[in-house]
Amino acid sequence: MRRLTGLALVLGMALSSLPSLVRASPPEVTPESTSSARFSIEQDGQKLIGAGDLQEASDLYWAKGFELRDPVLILLAAEALRDLADRDRSIPAGQEALERLRIAYDMLYYLRDSATSASWQPITSAQVSTVIERADRVLAEVQALISAIEQEASAAEVAPEPTKNQRGKAKPGTWMIVGGAALTVVGLGAAGLGAAGLSIGAAAQQDVEDPLVYEQEHRAAEQRGRQGNVLAGVGFAIAGVGIIAGATLIVLGLKKRKGSSESVALVPVPVWLGSGAGVGFSGRF
Repeated sequence: MRRLTGLALVLGMALSSLPSLVRASPPEVTPESTSSARFSIEQDGQKLIGAGDLQEASDLYWAKGFELRDPVLILLAAEALRDLADRDRSIPAGQEALERLRIAYDMLYYLRDSATSASWQPITSAQVSTVIERADRVLAEVQALISAIEQEASAAEVAPEPTKNQRGKAKPGTWMIVGGAALTVVGLGAAGLGAAGLSIGAAAQQDVEDPLVYEQEHRAAEQRGRQGNVLAGVGFAIAGVGIIAGATLIVLGLKKRKGSSESVALVPVPVWLGSGAGVGFSGRF
């Protein structure tokens, strides 16, 4: 009696657990149910696209496309990646779009060949051809885009980097300003030379006037004095020309840059030095 009771208990437990062991059949996929579910997903995807999150939109379409077994959502995932590849000039994004297109094609061709069961009809038979044509357009666009990006990358590798000599055209008057600055620098340097000559001449003059200096030293001092005077004369003469001419060129360049038509004239003027005279120039603007 105890054995019969134990057997009944085991059978009862087995029968009670039988419903949980029976796998539930998946719900039927119809064009109506898929279209209804797809609508809200497309709305969420468009918000992501509007915010510039193309990768996130593609991932959303991709995940929901597998969940609903919907080739249209898979195609939308490929289109979002196509746009991402175009925006970022990204070959990896284009290649990922091709992979997602391949899955969409598999589903669409399966539907077109009428090999599906009545439990899986995400789109109508009339829509299959239309969606395949759309996939064909996306495929051609992605392939052309990848080719264009590759050509751009190749051209960027071949093109030499711009050098300092490949700058844009200089503004009017630029070279006059540069030349004037150079002449001014030369003039200032010559002025320094002239000042050095004056210093040499002054020191030599002191030696000449010193009563304790011997004849030989006296003659050497006179020679240094003459050399100092020459340096002073040449230096200040060049300084006058350089500074005035440099300033003139700078003013001319600035006026040319501003489009001014005012005249500039150089007037020769005498330059009186300690041991002689030279010629300078005076500017009139």
